[in-house]
Amino acid sequence: MTLKQASLLPAAIVLVVSTIGVRAETEDEKLSRMADDYNAQVADESQEVVCRMVTEVGSRIKKKQCRTKAQIKQDEDEAERFARRPKNSYKSN
Repeated sequence: MTLKQASLLPAAIVLVVSTIGVRAETEDEKLSRMADDYNAQVADESQEVVCRMVTEVGSRIKKKQCRTKAQIKQDEDEAERFARRPKNSYKSN
């Protein structure tokens, strides 16, 4: 082992040891943390962000979706209006 290699060895060991047990933040954890940071700064409750796990139609894979409370309320209202809309009745000849 050369002197240069020997001087780099302790630094490499420290680097390896320092990363053992350190786990990278997942995308879901990152979204949740960002939502929490945002919510801590928002005064209007309707603008707070809520994250939840959702499954898209045709998939079994869940993913995290973050939206404001106002967006969630708007989607719920729209879905209710759609469900209560008058149904078209077609008469066959």
